[in-house]
Amino acid sequence: MIVDMLVNPNDQVVSVVPVVGMGGLGKTTFARLIFNDQRMVKYFHRRIWVCVSQNFDSTTNLFKRILESVTYSVVQFEGRETILQKLNEEFKDTRFLLVLDDLWNDEQKYWEDFRSSLVGINSVNGNFIIVTTRSKRVASIVNPRYQHSLGILSDDDCWDIIKMRAFPNEKEVSEHLENIGRKIACKCGGLPLAADMIVGTLQRKEIDDWTSVLQSGFSDSNGDTDGVLQVLMLRFDRLPSPLLKKCFAYCSIFSEDDEIEKELLIKLWMAEGLLIENDGNDMESLGSRVYDILLQNCFYKWKTTSQTPFLLK
Repeated sequence: MIVDMLVNPNDQVVSVVPVVGMGGLGKTTFARLIFNDQRMVKYFHRRIWVCVSQNFDSTTNLFKRILESVTYSVVQFEGRETILQKLNEEFKDTRFLLVLDDLWNDEQKYWEDFRSSLVGINSVNGNFIIVTTRSKRVASIVNPRYQHSLGILSDDDCWDIIKMRAFPNEKEVSEHLENIGRKIACKCGGLPLAADMIVGTLQRKEIDDWTSVLQSGFSDSNGDTDGVLQVLMLRFDRLPSPLLKKCFAYCSIFSEDDEIEKELLIKLWMAEGLLIENDGNDMESLGSRVYDILLQNCFYKWKTTSQTPFLLK
């Protein structure tokens, strides 16, 4: 439905589609599916993804991040007019799709300033902005007439996510594992993120492991974000070595949504003395294995528009 809306010609320079729902409902995943849809790729000349989070209190900073996403380079200058002029050059005679992921700022003047400036740098009709947010107030500010709300999933849907992730190449699941898995799915509270992340603790497909997860402190989330936090803590506690925990804990020095390349992170771990050569393995190889394990356990996420850096969430 939203994809059809976005590719249908309209007479507005910029239209906005807010996607609203509590944390863990899959707003980012939903927006990513739209962003990567082949119809979007063909219809829009430019597709830009910016993680907004709670860090932006000025439209100039937001425009700077947009310009960096467009040019794939760090913007050294700070002046608002210079940034807008560069964006005007990049967007001239093009139709764009912009995703603002995780917008929190609920000041009306902030949004009006941003939108009017964006309209001023592009005169082509049919541009769209997708805004993901947890705040109904933010959604009503960016578009008072239409919001796309995401609801919780059924327990069956949560089990489907777990089954698909835990058994990607298997058509049949043993009856005993399925019974345990469905009980675990019920504890996800309808949150797709909780269902997706719990799979990291179920990789071994052993009945004892699955039973242990079911009997752990992971309790019914009742459709709130506490369920996601419980899953994260469970997964952290079950990391198989102190080294993995230390390396992940080190990442707390970064801000939310910071991007960092694998090789740089490994060098930082080495500089802190977290990686020590053993059994003939050099520090770089050890760091690479640590990184890969943390990535497999969903502690990191790929950047939407690249396969090189990862995204801390």
